[in-house]
Amino acid sequence: AIVPAESSMKELQDGLGFATKYRKDGVVEWERGNHEDALKAWRLGCEALQRIRVPDTHPSEQKFFSEVKVALLKNRALAALKLNSWQEALDSSEQVLKLDDQDHKAWFRKACALEGLGRLQEVEACL
Repeated sequence: AIVPAESSMKELQDGLGFATKYRKDGVVEWERGNHEDALKAWRLGCEALQRIRVPDTHPSEQKFFSEVKVALLKNRALAALKLNSWQEALDSSEQVLKLDDQDHKAWFRKACALEGLGRLQEVEACL
């Protein structure tokens, strides 16, 4: 993957703003039972974050970026599981675990995705 150059504060604020909006939009759709639309929103949120890079000199923005990214990825994994998109659920869960290897929801969703993919021998290590 191409790593973007450090983003300007305007790019950073815009990217985080879009990601946060998509995160909320996805929750609204999820609560309405529109799982496909929720997944689309959470995908868009993840894409918005891929376009920005938080400078090391901005720790509070880095923390917020990480929190939003983890939430979007976990939500994306949940919706992907609901829609039997096992590989997307697995990829999303693994991205969360790269950021926080103690995230219990991510481990559980990874296990569910592996089960969906028929990779049962790998499930137990997740639980």
